[in-house]
Amino acid sequence: MWLRPLRIGIPLLLACQLAHAQATKPAQKGLALTVRARVVSVQREAYPEALLVLEPMGTESIPKGTLPERILARAYLLRTQGRVRVFTVPDNITGAQAYYLLPGDVVQGSLVSPKGGKVWTLRDLKRANLSPPRPKAASSVRLELSTDATEYSTGTPIRLLLAVTNVGRDAVTLSHPSGQHYDFSVRAQGREVWRWSAGRAFTTALSTTQIAPGETVTFSEVWGQRDSSGEPVQPGTYEVQGWLNATGQLALTQSSAEIQIRGAKASTPPRATRPRAPAPAAQAPTSPVTNIDDIAARSRTFTNRVVTLEGSFQGQEGSSRDPLLRGGQPLSRKDWVLEDASGGIWANGDGGLMMDPTRDLGMRLRVEGIVRRTATGRVYLKVWEVHRLADAQ
Repeated sequence: MWLRPLRIGIPLLLACQLAHAQATKPAQKGLALTVRARVVSVQREAYPEALLVLEPMGTESIPKGTLPERILARAYLLRTQGRVRVFTVPDNITGAQAYYLLPGDVVQGSLVSPKGGKVWTLRDLKRANLSPPRPKAASSVRLELSTDATEYSTGTPIRLLLAVTNVGRDAVTLSHPSGQHYDFSVRAQGREVWRWSAGRAFTTALSTTQIAPGETVTFSEVWGQRDSSGEPVQPGTYEVQGWLNATGQLALTQSSAEIQIRGAKASTPPRATRPRAPAPAAQAPTSPVTNIDDIAARSRTFTNRVVTLEGSFQGQEGSSRDPLLRGGQPLSRKDWVLEDASGGIWANGDGGLMMDPTRDLGMRLRVEGIVRRTATGRVYLKVWEVHRLADAQ
C-alpha cells in the first residue's frame, strides 16, 4: 500500500519540473512569440529594408529571460514575382512600415527566432502607439532647426542645421540609444521623400552628449534635393524636420521649417542675331560679406541668420571695447575672436581649420556661420566653415 503514493507523486513531481524548465529556457530556433517591443534604432537600407534594434517589453505570456534584452530584427517581406516585391501583398504592406519607424516607437507582432545568425524576423508588424503624444523637451533644452535660406532654385544644395541649446543653469546629458545622435527628413504633402539616416550604418552602443549651461551643440548636414531613390525632387513646398535620437524626456523631440524650391523659368527660343565677340568669363558669385558692427547694432535682426564674415583671427582674448566681446567667452574656453575693421565677435567652432592662438594670430579668414544668442543674451557666431582668405578667393 505504501508504494501507491510514490507511483503517483514521483511522476507528478517530474512533470512539474519539466514544465518549469520549458517555461524558463531561452527561445529555441524557429520559435514564434507574440511580443511588444520598443524601437531603439532603425538602420534604413534599400527601400523597404530596415534593420531594427528592439527592446522586448515584458508580458505575462512571456517569462522573464525568454528573450535577450536587445535583439536585431527585420520585418518579414515577401517576394512574389521573381525577385520583385509587390506591395499589394498584405505581408509587404505591413512589413514596409519598419522603414518608417522612429526610435521610441512601440511595435507588436510575431517575433520568429533566427534559424541561423543573429537577426530575428518580425511578422504581422503593427505600431502599438499609432498616435503617440510627442514628449515635450526638457525645460532646460531648446531645439531649433534652421536652413541657410527659405527659397532655393532647383538643384541647389540645402544646408540643414539642428541647434540644441542648454538654456538652464546646470549641465545636461543627452543619452543616445545608438551611435546615431540626430536625424533629418524632408516631407512633401505629408509624404517623406528623403531621410538623412537612410542607408547609413550606426553602432548600437549607447553614447552621450554633454551640453554645458548656455552652450549650443549643432548638427549640420546637406540635402542635395534628391529623394530616397536618388532622383531629383520637383519644385514645390517642402517641410524639413530635425530631431534628436535620444532617450528619456528628449525622445522624439523635433523641430521643423518650411522651404520653397523654385523651378527654372521656361525660356523662349533665341532670335537670330549678329555674332558678337565672346564676353569675358564671369566670376563665380560669392556670399555678401557682413560687417561685425552691423550685427552688434541689429543683433535681434541677425539672430538665427546665416552670415559670411571676413576678418582676422585674434586668439581667445576679447577686448572690452567691442560690445559683442564684453563678458568673455560666451560658451566655452575654445571660443575665439574674429575681428574686422568695424569690431569683433566671439566665434564657436573652427570649421576644421584648427587655428593656433600663438602661431596663427592675425591670420586673415573668411568665415560662414549662423548668428546665435545664449540664454543670457550674449551674441556669438556659430561657425560652419572657415577658410584662409588666400584660399577662399
